[in-house]
Formats: sequence, C-alpha cells, structure tokens
Amino acid sequence: MRNVTISLDDELHHTTRVEAAKAGKSMSRYIADVLEAAARTAPERAAEGNPQAEALERIFAGPMWDATENGRTPTADERNERKSVKARLEALRQIWESPTLPLSENGRMPDADERNARR
Repeated sequence: MRNVTISLDDELHHTTRVEAAKAGKSMSRYIADVLEAAARTAPERAAEGNPQAEALERIFAGPMWDATENGRTPTADERNERKSVKARLEALRQIWESPTLPLSENGRMPDADERNARR
C-alpha cells in the first residue's frame, strides 16, 4: 500500500473530516474508499456521451449465444473441419440425380429448345 500526500483547502478538509466521522472511518480510509468507488464507476461515466463506447456496451451486454456443442465448446479442428472432397462429390451427385432436376432422356441438362418445348 502506498502513502499519498494531498492538499485540501480548509473547507474541503472540514467537510471531509465530518463525512469520515459520520462513516466511522479515518480520513485516510474515507478518502481511499471514495477514490475506489470513483474508479469503479469511471468506465461507466466515460461511456456516457461517447456513441462508440455506448455501442460497445450494448454489444457486450447483448444476448449471449450458446456456442457449445454437446455441452462443450468445439475444438479448433472441429470448428475448421471441412467436408472431404469425396463427401462434396457425393452431395453434388445426389443433387444431380435428384428428381427435381429436369434432365433430358439421355441424362444431360436440357438446352433452351428442350426447356421451352416442355412448357
């Protein structure tokens, strides 16, 4: 703990001594408590009137999303996991063979004339 010497005018000294006595503390302890309380609220006061700080406070206080998977956060490998080329090709094959795709009889995509003839 550090000792600090401060200078107070007579009226402030008297007021501080009275407030410390009301709180049942020494002047040193009273002043330290007041400074600690001011230091705790300083970030809140700094955000007042500062639109960027207010926006950040809203973001950080916003809804928290659950990023867990099966009750735990995924590992870096799990987050960055990519489907294998084989799995991608299989997915493309399934899309290609899907009955919703209007393929021609020979299994190729119809050209514009064939598409228009179906209408």
